[in-house]
Parts: sequence; C-alpha cells; structure tokens
Amino acid sequence: MKPEELRKGNIIKVIGRNPTTVETISSSGINKWQDMGMSGEIKFEELTGIALTEALLIKIGFEKHTMLKNQWLTFYISKEDGIGLFLSIKDMLIYYSNDPIHHIKYVHQLQNLYFSLTGKELTIKL
Repeated sequence: MKPEELRKGNIIKVIGRNPTTVETISSSGINKWQDMGMSGEIKFEELTGIALTEALLIKIGFEKHTMLKNQWLTFYISKEDGIGLFLSIKDMLIYYSNDPIHHIKYVHQLQNLYFSLTGKELTIKL
C-alpha cells in the first residue's frame, strides 16, 4: 500500500492481524509508537485494503434496490436531494452522478471518496 492512499481515520487490514485505524502516517509506515525506550510502526508492506462486499456495504449503510432489472446498492449523501453513491452489484462498480468510479474497491478508498465529496468522515464499525 502507498502512503498517499491513506488518511488519518482510514480502516485498513494488517496482513495476519485484525483491521486497524490509521492514526499517524510516516514515510515508512503507520501508527508509530514509542514505549519504554522501544519504538516501532506498521510498515506499508504489511498493509492491505479491506475489500468492499455487498454485505459490508449494507452494514455501512447502503440500501439495496432494483432498477431496470439490475440490482443496485445506494448510499445517500443527501437523501433530500437524491445525491448518493450507487453500486452496481452486477459489475461491482461505484457510480457518482452517472459516472463510474472504477478505483473504489476497498473500505479506505470509499472513506476517502466520501470525505472528498462531503468534507465529513464516513464512520464505519466492522
């Protein structure tokens, strides 16, 4: 994983361990710590994204709909205005304003997109 993909608050997977929340980012890793003369951090090579699945998206707050014979998951940013993210279950692509956003495959990418669109954090409890 590359450092420029991450923001404080992103939820990611540490290979062989439970998911973790990014607290700090350095040039070589995340979540640097120091205690009793010892220090460490989680290296970028140990990190991977948490894949978006239908079940996870529903847990995050997406709603399942059928439109024109296709199954969609919708996450409303502004329900009053009908502004939202739409995920086609058929091809697992996320759309915003009818434009596909191909690079959204992981939880941290969805968090970053949501922040870019709203200026607010997307709270996720795994």
